[in-house]
Amino acid sequence: ANPTPFLHPISLPTSLCRVTLEINRLCRAERGKVTETDLRHQPYTMDFVDELGMGIGLVMHTATPPRMEVPVSFVSSSLLSTTDRSVNTARRHFDARGYLNCPKYSDIMLEFTTDQRSCCLHAHRMVLDQSAYFEKAMTSGMREDNDRRLVISGVEPEVGQAIVAFLYGHDLEVPSQLLLPLLVTVDRLQMLELEAVSCDQLTLLLAPDNALQLAAGIAQACPSMHSIWLPLCADFISLHEAQIAQTPSFASLSASQILALVAVCDPPIFLSPISFVARWLSVIGEEGEEKKEGERAEKGEEGMVR
Repeated sequence: ANPTPFLHPISLPTSLCRVTLEINRLCRAERGKVTETDLRHQPYTMDFVDELGMGIGLVMHTATPPRMEVPVSFVSSSLLSTTDRSVNTARRHFDARGYLNCPKYSDIMLEFTTDQRSCCLHAHRMVLDQSAYFEKAMTSGMREDNDRRLVISGVEPEVGQAIVAFLYGHDLEVPSQLLLPLLVTVDRLQMLELEAVSCDQLTLLLAPDNALQLAAGIAQACPSMHSIWLPLCADFISLHEAQIAQTPSFASLSASQILALVAVCDPPIFLSPISFVARWLSVIGEEGEEKKEGERAEKGEEGMVR
């Protein structure tokens, strides 16, 4: 007699009472029909849709199921099979990694140049806006509007690509020979958002054969952020000073690099700068003697040949 039989929440488990009440409300509004459109236009979370599907399934397995047109295909759709049930699929985080250097939807071209090399990347202003540097550069350093190109000079192409890739969600990774150019670029462009990951890269790539060169380069070329990076170098050097003194890179240090290292005082690179300089002078002296002996030997051989 009743063309629109309704469900009674008391007959269902407590966790499904809210589901039952919602089904009843939709039945009254649509004369016994629950349509896919109804479900799509309600502010449900994925958890609620799951519960709604359970409630409908429980109702459909009763002895006298109600006369409701239930879109079973909707209940078992890909929306319910998503791995993230905490939010609606339309609100999932956007993964920008696949759009790195992709012309699709690109609205700006980045060009990194040095004296001899350059590279261009397709980019997206929305992604670059994460960086305070790019935000400012895009509003004040652009070429003509119809060109949509941002030229950043003095940046190695591989370093520029690594920085942009990080903004797109990739890990910041550079080979050891490009670590110092990366740090110099981060300091020059004041990219504070790369502070933590640059420290991670420095800690990862520090080695006995490059620690002094990196520390000297940071002290000479990174005036803004050297107080962040130099303590990492100082800790590594203090633990590996004996190994460092045995490497060829120790003897290849220039006088300007030695002065830059000794001048660091907060914290100091060396516990005893005098002993460090004395050891360096000793190595330099030994190499000088060896070089002179080699030259004498070559001249002696030439004289014997004559």
